Amino acid sequence: MQDYIIIGFSTHKSFNLLSWVIKKVERTDFSHVYVKIFSKSLDRYLVYQASGLAVNFCGQDTFYAHNKDVAEFAIAVTPEQKIEVLKKCVDLAGKPYGMKDLIGIGLVRLAGLIRWKIRNPFADGSKTYICSETAATILVVIGFKFEELDSTTPKDIYEKLRGL
Repeated sequence: MQDYIIIGFSTHKSFNLLSWVIKKVERTDFSHVYVKIFSKSLDRYLVYQASGLAVNFCGQDTFYAHNKDVAEFAIAVTPEQKIEVLKKCVDLAGKPYGMKDLIGIGLVRLAGLIRWKIRNPFADGSKTYICSETAATILVVIGFKFEELDSTTPKDIYEKLRGL
């Protein structure tokens, strides 16, 4: 049986200012990206994300109590790749949420409006994570390439996966 990881795109069920701003700036119906992995031993989907204050796992039912799916992409992986993905997820769980990263992406977008190309001034490598950086990091484990993880947005990931 083939293993998959699922990269999903969602939005809050109720109004959330940050989610609303992200959707307006990015011109998308989603503001969040997450990774969903089925655990055979637990007979559960685990949702892996950066939200609130940290990178975290939660059960699928808990996730969907507050979030609405917009799109999902199932990516076939080997059993070895799935193990490497789970190892990376566990290693990053508990890392702080990167609010400064998010502000830096906003500045990159603002500079782009006047045709200036800048790097995220608050990029911090692997010290903190936002949702898209977390998902992109997992995609890198299975062979995807991203130019700059600290500036990757949910829309960037969506566009990359939509082209598959």
